[in-house]
Amino acid sequence: MNKFLSTSAIPKAVIGKVPNVAIIVLSGSNGGYVELIAGEAYRKQREFLINSGADLELVKKEAGLYIYKLR
Repeated sequence: MNKFLSTSAIPKAVIGKVPNVAIIVLSGSNGGYVELIAGEAYRKQREFLINSGADLELVKKEAGLYIYKLR
């Protein structure tokens, strides 16, 4: 991944769409939860930014949901 990846930490935070990707993020992973520093309008998105250079491993695909693990 050459750029950062913006994600929502909970399914309800996805705005107007059905989530189709889940990412398992372990403590100490390459990224950061940004709710406390986000602008007021974006705080409810529960956003986690994954740094560039991170590696996502596809764990499985189940009923249209892709499940990845951040390595």
